[in-house]
Amino acid sequence: MTKKKIFQVYHLLVSEGTTEYNLFGYLKNRFKDLFDDSNIKFSDKVQIPSVGISNGKLNGASDIKSFNSKYKLIKEQYKDQKRFFILDKDLDDSKKIADAIKKGKDIVQFIEYNSEYLLLNFAGKNPKKPSDFE
Repeated sequence: MTKKKIFQVYHLLVSEGTTEYNLFGYLKNRFKDLFDDSNIKFSDKVQIPSVGISNGKLNGASDIKSFNSKYKLIKEQYKDQKRFFILDKDLDDSKKIADAIKKGKDIVQFIEYNSEYLLLNFAGKNPKKPSDFE
């Protein structure tokens, strides 16, 4: 019996910053078998140095104005690709940002409040103590 060929669907992974990016990486490793068996694949090859976007990290998008300026560039440069955003839900304009992403026919997953703080604490880091990150 021949195996049915399944087409791969690629999404560009775009995260708010390093913590969200690392969380996605952790989940991808933790559930490696599920990710490997899925026809959905992720790439972090989003690079727009002029606005600070590197390896799929927005490096800040705290309000709708800041987000929209970066989102517009991403949509223009990567117009034929699906995009998957992983962002903190505690952004100033989270609802407006979610609406903009959905309107652009992209996917958004928010991380609930305080996730960063909890993850950093699990790693033995204090978010209010910069020397922990040296």
